[in-house]
Amino acid sequence: MNTMNAKAFTITLLLAAAIILCTGFASAQILDFKSDSATLYTYDENSGWSNSVPTWTNPSWPSVGNGQWIWSSYHVTAEEAENGSGVSFKKIITLPADATNIHASITMDADNWFFLSLGNDFVGQNMDWQYPQSFDLNLHPGDNTLTVFVMNTPLNHGTWDTNPAGLVFSGEVSFDSGNITGGPNDPPTGQVPEFGIIAGMVAVIGGLGIVVSMRKQ
Repeated sequence: MNTMNAKAFTITLLLAAAIILCTGFASAQILDFKSDSATLYTYDENSGWSNSVPTWTNPSWPSVGNGQWIWSSYHVTAEEAENGSGVSFKKIITLPADATNIHASITMDADNWFFLSLGNDFVGQNMDWQYPQSFDLNLHPGDNTLTVFVMNTPLNHGTWDTNPAGLVFSGEVSFDSGNITGGPNDPPTGQVPEFGIIAGMVAVIGGLGIVVSMRKQ
């Protein structure tokens, strides 16, 4: 291989590396989501949704990932503690339009029990707050709406500390995408696009440097 062909071959390799580094490293993404104050709640869907608040945590409640135990208030009301109450919660997970190879799961718990839905599809339930349950989620590009109905059962002479209520969950989505974007609730984590872009730029600059050197010869 003569000098000119060797240099041309080197340029081709550098430019190919630039394309791979700029795109390949940015494609695999991970999005974490959890129960927090950004999770919405309502007692009646016709009356609108409000932001949840971190609730008083019963020492017996399990921890679930990095999720917070949430409810409509820090303490349940006297009426809720005595008569029980049902509350709906909502979390929207938004994936890029070009997302592919999507895998998602969620671990959830509630006192006393919950029904979990994704859009109009039932996902699962848990009737025992002592044992969190995990579920796979069939997500798609765009908005995915998780809805959880939580029931705090009545307790005769119940109080905020003898009959508390709460919801907690933590989940993760992995997917491939050329867009470095995520949902409105939590940004994606686990990305390494900066390295790929910088390395790609270095490769391009190196290739251009060889071209300039060749022209000077």
